[in-house]
Formats: sequence, structure tokens, C-alpha cells
Amino acid sequence: MFFVRNIILLLLIGSSFSVYSQNTDVSGVYIGEQHGNPVNAQKFIDNFKAGTPNQSGGGLLSILTNPSKKTQYFFVSQNKNGVFVHYIKKHVTFASMKMNDQLEFSGSFNKHTIEGYFDENIFYAHVKWMGETDHYLVGILSNRDQIIREEIGGLGGAKETIANQKNKIDELNSKIEELDKIINVENPEVVEGLLTDHLLEIETLKEDYDNQISSLNNKLNQQPKININNVDLVDTVKKGAILWSGPDKNKAKEILKLSEGTRISTLRRVRNDDTWSLVAIESGRIGYVQTQFIKPGQGGAIPDGPVTPVPTNNDIEIYSPEGIEENSTFQLNATGLQIIKGRFNQDKIKNVESVTFNKEEAKFKSNLFMKAVKIQSGLNKINIQILTVSGEQYEFNFIIQAP
Repeated sequence: MFFVRNIILLLLIGSSFSVYSQNTDVSGVYIGEQHGNPVNAQKFIDNFKAGTPNQSGGGLLSILTNPSKKTQYFFVSQNKNGVFVHYIKKHVTFASMKMNDQLEFSGSFNKHTIEGYFDENIFYAHVKWMGETDHYLVGILSNRDQIIREEIGGLGGAKETIANQKNKIDELNSKIEELDKIINVENPEVVEGLLTDHLLEIETLKEDYDNQISSLNNKLNQQPKININNVDLVDTVKKGAILWSGPDKNKAKEILKLSEGTRISTLRRVRNDDTWSLVAIESGRIGYVQTQFIKPGQGGAIPDGPVTPVPTNNDIEIYSPEGIEENSTFQLNATGLQIIKGRFNQDKIKNVESVTFNKEEAKFKSNLFMKAVKIQSGLNKINIQILTVSGEQYEFNFIIQAP
């Protein structure tokens, strides 16, 4: 009966104290044991953390129905004055104890002292009782109080969320009130002014957008150009020649109808389709012309059909542009594409397999070769290599300098 009376007293005390938290809520009923040394007390805590049942383990209901002789009960409450530990067995309350940030506390009752700490759901205290040996109290917060603590925490979070939402609603209401002051039937001039300003702004943006689109379309429609000073316009076109944007009438756009005799520079034949050639006209515009309408001039593009070799005493020589010597620097007055034409000594260099400019393949027929080279500002090193079928290799090196 004494045990049941104490439990009832404990529950009555619990209902009489309001929940108050200075920093962390530690109030509730703790169920545990009393030990004569700190080692066994610590073992109780370690068992709890490891999930091993202690003799006094279990919920409050199980202790009411089947208590252990070692079971102890400690009721803890809080208010603005501090922490209160109700030592049920001794009928004593250690009152108004301050708790620090580490959840440590200490206090006294008459000449009896207590000091301890809370660790989540764990209670630990070292009691020095006058006239008795020191003893150590350990307990675990009851299941009922653990549930209550979680519910209180959840309620606090919900209240905080509600408060935040209320603040946002208040802010929106304030903005609505500001807009209502401007946009209302009592202030039509202000509304008309706002609408006019925004319409003008929209029209300005639209006009700028249309201008930008038009400018971009014009740029896209322009065919690329080269510096015509860097090429030789030695070829001409026959009657019916047309400059196209690509080597396909069905897909390309007609750029310009060329008059018979128009001077052009044939830059190269289209790869895998010799019926089309890439050319440059006098204005510098680049496009494609059907090869059948091109009339090669002297020194121009390498023609189809047999070519009469042009003799030379040098292994390799460049005849266009004039003035290029081996291992020398040649001055150009502009950057861009430059057609370089040359010949090799066919009596010495036989059975040519390839001619390359800086490892890029060039066109060659008989003992003539040519290549369009992109000249950049500064020094441009040019390396010409001729490789024969037997593996012999001949080289010609020079530099083109451009501003």
C-alpha cells in the first residue's frame, strides 16, 4: 500500500506543476535505481543506452503492476525559479536549483546535498545524505512523459510555423493595401498613368527586340568575305555561271549571277564532288560555282585533264606569290586566306604520293601544287612536305609575316 500511495502522490504532484522550460524541458517522472557506488550507477546508464533491460526497466504501468525491490522514483519539475527534484523515498524536495547549459544542477536540503545532470531521457544524481553513506540515483524518463515531451515539442514547432505564416500573410495584406491605394476607381488618373508607362515600356522593348532580330538576320544572310589582296584572280567564268551559298542547287541559296568573263580565284574543289568548286570573286565574297562554268587561267587552279609539266631546276619552288625563297621571310600587307602555288622538279622527285602544307593535304597534279593557307597577324611558319611512294621526303620551309 505504501508503494501505491507514493505513486498516487507522485501523479498528484505532477498534475499540480505547470510545465516550464528555461532552456530544455527535463520535467517528468524518472524510474530507476539507487546505488551505493558510481560504477553500478554508470552500468545502469550504459545498459539503457545499449538497449539492455535493467531490473527497474519498463514503463510506469508495468512498475505499478510488478515493481522491483530496487525500483526508485524521482519526480522532476521546473519553473522560473529552477529545477525541483522530488526524492520520493526520502520525502524530500531539492528545490530551486539552477541548471546550466550542460544540464547540470546542484542543491541542498538542510544538510543534505545533491548534484547531478540530465542527458536526454536520463537522470543522474550524487546524494550526500547526512548520517549515511553516499548514494547514487539513476533513472529513465517514463514512457508517458517521453510521449508528452515529444507532443510539446511538436506543438512548439507548429506554433512557430503558424507564427511565420501569419507574418507572411500580414506582409501580403500590407502590399495589397498599398496597391488598393493606387489602383481604385477613385484614382483613375494614376491607373491610366501606370498603364500608359508600362505600355510605352513594352513597346520600346518590342521595338528593340525586332531591331536586334533584323540585324541578326541580315548578318546571317551575308556571305563570308576574304581579303582579295591575298588571292590571284586568274580564273574566269563562262556564260551561265552562278554563285551559290552551297554546293547543292536544291538546298543552297542563289547569291549572284556572274557575267561571262568575271574574274575569280578558284580556292578548291569540293571534297568528294568535283562538279563544284569553292571560289572568291573580285568583291571578296566567297561562294560555290559549278566547275563546268570555270575557265582556268594561267597559274590558276590546277585544271582537269593532262597537265604539261613546268620545268624547274630547284627541288621545290613557289611561284605565287612571287618572291618566296626557301628559309626566308615573306612580307604580306594583310591577313586572311592566301593561295600559295608551287612546283617541284619532276626529274628528281618522282611518283609523288602526297603534298602537305603544315601537315594539311594540298592539291597537286603533274608537278604543280597549290593550297589556301590562313595567314594570321605576326609570323606564320609554313612547312611544305612532298612524300613519294618509295618513302622519300622533300621539304621546303619559309615564313609569311603579316601586320
